[in-house]
Amino acid sequence: MLKNIVNGIITEYLIDRENKHTLIVKEEALKLAVERRLHATIVHLKNGTIYLRPEYGTPSFVKVT
Repeated sequence: MLKNIVNGIITEYLIDRENKHTLIVKEEALKLAVERRLHATIVHLKNGTIYLRPEYGTPSFVKVT
């Protein structure tokens, strides 16, 4: 999975959906992770920021430029 960062904020994730690369907004990616339809861990920071990180034992996300 790849992530797109704008001004230091993750805004989109590039996922493999039905063997096609699909760019989805962060909110949709979070929803899929909650539903266990996306292999990612949801992280809640003390400042209220929420983001996704790779599941344990999987490769790190890659930044899209």
